[in-house]
Amino acid sequence: MTTIPELVYALQMSKTADNNSRECYRKAMSASTELTQQDKKREALRLLDDTIAMAASENENRWVLTLSHHAANISRFLGDLPRVKYYYLESLKFDQKILVPCQA
Repeated sequence: MTTIPELVYALQMSKTADNNSRECYRKAMSASTELTQQDKKREALRLLDDTIAMAASENENRWVLTLSHHAANISRFLGDLPRVKYYYLESLKFDQKILVPCQA
């Protein structure tokens, strides 16, 4: 697995400050895009899975939505439709506009 120095740094930053968390999520998006362009889509999805979990644990709903949709698009390029569905369903759990809980 390729290590991206900027991402490693971002993940090590303090999670208590909002700017640091947001920067970490932005860097994860950029790094996953770079991995996808290098035809390392599986690695990009692993990175996004970890980052989505971190965003969820920090109650960063908007980032869970953004990262999940990004992962769904990468999955679509892989032709992995069950995974596309998974990411969209996961994102619905964090969509504050939906008043009724979503269940698969």
